[in-house]
Amino acid sequence: MAPNGTAVVSTMTPSSTASPLITQCTASADIVFVLDASGSIGDVQYRLVLSFVKNFINSSTSGSSSDLRFGLVIFSDSVQKISELNTYNDIQELNKAIDDAPYPGGFTYTNKGLNMARQMFLLHGRVNTPHVIILMTDGYSTSRNQTLLESQGLRVSNITMISIGLGDIIDQSELNEISKPGDVFVVKDYNKLKDFLGQLLNKFCQTVSGSQISTGELAM
Repeated sequence: MAPNGTAVVSTMTPSSTASPLITQCTASADIVFVLDASGSIGDVQYRLVLSFVKNFINSSTSGSSSDLRFGLVIFSDSVQKISELNTYNDIQELNKAIDDAPYPGGFTYTNKGLNMARQMFLLHGRVNTPHVIILMTDGYSTSRNQTLLESQGLRVSNITMISIGLGDIIDQSELNEISKPGDVFVVKDYNKLKDFLGQLLNKFCQTVSGSQISTGELAM
C-alpha cells in the first residue's frame, strides 16, 4: 500500500526481452476472461488482446497436471458470452472461438461483463475450486457505481479479481477498487503484452496454488 492508503499499481513497462514463461501450473481453477471491446480499444489492439488471451491459455495448460477451465466474455454497450466454462474441452476449438470473437465497439459497460462472469460461475463453476476473473480494460467504466457494486458482489462470492489496465487512458483508482492491492497491473503498450505474459502467469499460479510454475519458452 502507498503511504496514503491507495493500493499500489504494478505498472508493466517491459524491456525488449520477453520474461521467462511458465509452462506448467499444477493447479485446478475456473477462469473467466472479461474483455473490454468498446470503441476506444480499436480493432488492431483488440486483436492483440485476443492473441494474449490465447497465449495465456496455451501456456498455462501445457502441463499435463493442470486442471484449468476457461470462459470468455466481451463487453461494450452490451455483453456477449464467447465461451462458457464447460463449452470447450479442446484447446484448439477454444482458440478458434477466440479468433472469431467479434469487435462490437461502443461504450464501456464493465459492470455487464462482470455480471455475466458471475452468472457463469454460478451456473458452471466447480465447487471447492478457485474462481478467477481476469479483467482487461482500457478506460473508464460508463457506469462506475454499477461496476464497483458488481466487483463487491464478486469478492463476497470469494471470486479473485485480477485487473489489467491497457494503454495510457485508464482509471487506476477504479481498478484499485475492483481488485485487491497486488492484483492490479497496467500495460501501457499493447505490443508489449507478450512480455507481460510471464508475470501474469506467475501471479495467476500463485493465486490458485500458492506457488510459481516452471519456466520455459513461450509457444506463440
